[in-house]
Amino acid sequence: MEIQALKIFNSIKLILFLILVLGVITVLTACGDLVKESDANACNSAIDARNYETAKSICTDRKDIAKASALNVSAHFLVARDGTIYRLMPETWMARHVIGLNYSSIGVENVGGSGNKKEDLTPAQLKSNIKLVRYLKEKYPTITHLIGHYEYRELEGTELWLEQDKGYRTQKNDPGKKFMKAVRQKVKDLNLTKL
Repeated sequence: MEIQALKIFNSIKLILFLILVLGVITVLTACGDLVKESDANACNSAIDARNYETAKSICTDRKDIAKASALNVSAHFLVARDGTIYRLMPETWMARHVIGLNYSSIGVENVGGSGNKKEDLTPAQLKSNIKLVRYLKEKYPTITHLIGHYEYRELEGTELWLEQDKGYRTQKNDPGKKFMKAVRQKVKDLNLTKL
């Protein structure tokens, strides 16, 4: 059994890191602006009491998917507003950051405000994303794609897409077309593609 699992893992390693996915995540305090002001105290109380079922139902700005699973999102890197890059997990671990492509991608989230409704990433974040893309491409020459979170569905139907639940799709806007255009312009020598 262990040998078979090892073979599967090694075959996955061969296709790992084909895609870099850049996105935006709203990261504030435990509740902060993520929920209505009236729910903030209830949210913090539920977290303090370790009542995660209650917290899940009131502490999210994603009520549309809150009941889908006890799993939450994860990413490999987080870029703060000041440009500081945080490694959240090894790139060799699978994160849960983009539907259909988690197994073959490295996720980079950028701290944003305004509920991902406008492009408000900072110049420092742009600079750090460019450096991070260059670093990861050098470390993993097999990276072939660079996409924004909002572009993930363009890979649906390709050999990279694994999601089997046809009803499990979301509309994304992050990190924004202007941001992606600026990143792509600065890393065009790396020959990374969207499709």
